[in-house]
Amino acid sequence: QTRAVIDGYQKLLVDPATKAKKAEDRRKVAQLRGATMDTFASTDFTSGEFERTLAEQQQQQEEMEEKQDMVLDDMSTALQRLALTAEGIDCELAEHKELIQDLDAQVDRARGRMDVVVKGLEMLLGVKGGNKIICLALMFLMVFI
Repeated sequence: QTRAVIDGYQKLLVDPATKAKKAEDRRKVAQLRGATMDTFASTDFTSGEFERTLAEQQQQQEEMEEKQDMVLDDMSTALQRLALTAEGIDCELAEHKELIQDLDAQVDRARGRMDVVVKGLEMLLGVKGGNKIICLALMFLMVFI
């Protein structure tokens, strides 16, 4: 389940729709830059102020885009690490499942042996005399061997 979620996120990062959204956002930024230039053009700025203000805004926008790209890269790296961790957990679970199945089989075998011993003891309890103790000792030896 975890692997499927991680794969989904990784596919989402490289999905054409995501890339298209990113391209659309870049177009919107370019449009905003154009609108900003129109706004500045109608404002009484000296040539130097206008260029300086525009350059500052462009620099801020580029820094924001770089931060977003860094965040996406970090998310991608984190998802890859999470995928590796999930694979490791999956392997551990498979190993533990196998160990539990082996233990279950051993318990079933021991239960079968105990049933044989219990039946033998039931038969011995019906026996009278000194043979009873010898038979009990032999049964216990068989169980422990």
